[in-house]
Amino acid sequence: MLKIILDTNVVASFLVTNSDFVKKIMDLKNSKKLDIYSSGEIFEELKSTLQKPKIKDILKVNQKKVASFLAYYKYKINFAKPTSKVSICRDPKDNKFLELAKEIEADYLISGDNDLLELRKFENTEILKPTQFKAKFDSTL
Repeated sequence: MLKIILDTNVVASFLVTNSDFVKKIMDLKNSKKLDIYSSGEIFEELKSTLQKPKIKDILKVNQKKVASFLAYYKYKINFAKPTSKVSICRDPKDNKFLELAKEIEADYLISGDNDLLELRKFENTEILKPTQFKAKFDSTL
């Protein structure tokens, strides 16, 4: 089973653009084809991001919908707590994704963040844009 990590920007973008990418990923999780992982720190970043006034204005949905999505997402994903620190990324705030990838031995980290994407690979984790991941698994997605 594939182990993936979704960057905060991918999940937030899904809500802002109404893209079906994250929904399809969640469907794959439900069908036991992959597992989605996060950490407490990453989930807190997601909650904080979705509370930013700019995002709230773009979403133009009530906060009940956002809270409902967060509850669903938290229920569906696996949480792990990284036990080692990594200091590789150009933006130190992004190291938390690499720490989680190392901890769970993730297959993929899906991100739209150039600071992570420029690495391409971290240990055994491939770092891809959502479109690259989708192209790679098009028959599944």
